[in-house]
Amino acid sequence: MPTTQNAMDYRHAFYLATLGGAEALGLQDRIGTLAVGMEFDALVLSAAKERNGPVQIFDSDSLADIFQKLCVLGDDRNVKHVFVQGRHVKTP
Repeated sequence: MPTTQNAMDYRHAFYLATLGGAEALGLQDRIGTLAVGMEFDALVLSAAKERNGPVQIFDSDSLADIFQKLCVLGDDRNVKHVFVQGRHVKTP
């Protein structure tokens, strides 16, 4: 029977997608954080209340709850802006 003992939570997945991934590639001096002078590729996500959206937000949700929902359930409908090499390239 499968267990969740070794399951990865959303915080660890986010770390691996950012600084952890940069460290694994030996690029932590260039990418992986939002520090001044670092290369910048990013998505701006929205968790706005949308009736048919993938993420359902409730008034009782904490910021951590909303972040977890975006990490686990978010999709292209949550993307509001795309930045590549520091330049805004798209607003879906």
